[in-house]
Amino acid sequence: MKKCGFKKVITSKLFFSILTTLLIFQLGWVSPVEAQTATKLQILLPGMTAAPGTSSGYTGDPFTQTIGVPFQAVVNATDANWNVVPVSDLVQLTTSDPYATLPPVTNLTNGTATLTVTINSNGTHTITADDITDPNVTNGVSPAFEAVEVLYFSIEPDIGNPHGNHPGQVTVGDIIPQVEITARDAQGNRINNFTKEVTLSEYTDYGLGRIFPETIQLVDGRWIGNIQVFRAGLKTNGPYVTGDVWVRVNDYSIFG
Repeated sequence: MKKCGFKKVITSKLFFSILTTLLIFQLGWVSPVEAQTATKLQILLPGMTAAPGTSSGYTGDPFTQTIGVPFQAVVNATDANWNVVPVSDLVQLTTSDPYATLPPVTNLTNGTATLTVTINSNGTHTITADDITDPNVTNGVSPAFEAVEVLYFSIEPDIGNPHGNHPGQVTVGDIIPQVEITARDAQGNRINNFTKEVTLSEYTDYGLGRIFPETIQLVDGRWIGNIQVFRAGLKTNGPYVTGDVWVRVNDYSIFG
């Protein structure tokens, strides 16, 4: 009986060994060691989603970026089929924009890192990720994406003539409702991915005035809200009415 039981154990082990071998060859299974080996880096920009098992490893197209506005890039260490491999290698980003603001060399955590990038030049650009720890890991290169510049901010209605009756006249302290401030490119198009805080200033022919709010947050290239100005200009058509007044939107180097 013991001898017969020994034969059953051997036969069972042999059966499962043969079955496993057939599955590996027929279904393309790989060993755990092979599955956990990082072979390349992947870069995912806003607009892109990881898609392991596909030829490119992602779906979607990268969004157009705005010069001077930070955005996030995801770096993944992957196997040959774009599956994330949980390594902690050091990675470094470079870009075709020589004036870009890039993060320092960073360790991956469980095979991934989210890094902040700022493009500072117009045109078409790419981002490259390099594995500093393992030179055998192929660099990741992003698809090409466009970077556009905010040329100016449009303000509607014209703060100097919100009611259409007296050009350049606004009653001091009155609320100017539903003012729309929009970030625009050189062609006058709204820049939909401009999400940033900017400041407002009131100017009169006497000099700077007080305005509320002083800071606003554009989202998707636009802000809509109420504004108040508190200093009158030189011309008057009545008590507490401003003269020459205008509002400026300030993003350091960009003015509305």
